[in-house]
Amino acid sequence: VDKSSLQTDAKFKIAFESTALGRYLFLRAVDKLGLSLDQIEPVYLEPSEQLVALQEGRIDGMITYQPYLSSAMENGAKLVFSSKQIPGEIIDVLVFKRDDWLQQKSFLTDALDELWSQGIELVEASQPLTLSKLTVNTQMTKDQLQEAMQGLHYVSVLESKQLIESQLQQSIDNMTETLFQMGVDKPKTRIAACLR
Repeated sequence: VDKSSLQTDAKFKIAFESTALGRYLFLRAVDKLGLSLDQIEPVYLEPSEQLVALQEGRIDGMITYQPYLSSAMENGAKLVFSSKQIPGEIIDVLVFKRDDWLQQKSFLTDALDELWSQGIELVEASQPLTLSKLTVNTQMTKDQLQEAMQGLHYVSVLESKQLIESQLQQSIDNMTETLFQMGVDKPKTRIAACLR
């Protein structure tokens, strides 16, 4: 984004999915790029529609992911923001029914730790069978998948536990506040209470 090219009477059009994550990444990108929301016109487009819109000049930027990112960059787009700039803010959550968790917490924790570690080992080993299954699941070509994987950091079980203890609640509070500013209702239960 060349901020010097932004005119006071023109808005920079950024496309993103109309989801909570899409809106969240949009707001964080605007903040990290030092832009103002007054300079931006949000455009809600599915990832599959964004590249065409960018090529046709209907948008100036897009918030996307693989395989669309590789395609955009192959067509001259420049990466100016990525989730690497907001570490610990994009969190996936696995949810169990409370009774199941209370009854089987030890078993489930051990099983998940083992399966997660095995999964990381399989992905990092880049075995042909693993890559083949991942290309089907992600709808990427082998080259796109390998390029995308080079930019990923796989969080280990130990690192995950350290993040939960040290910064999870702060990250969730920050995300909640950002989402609240976008009109998403604040949750009635703090996540920390659910981790016990």
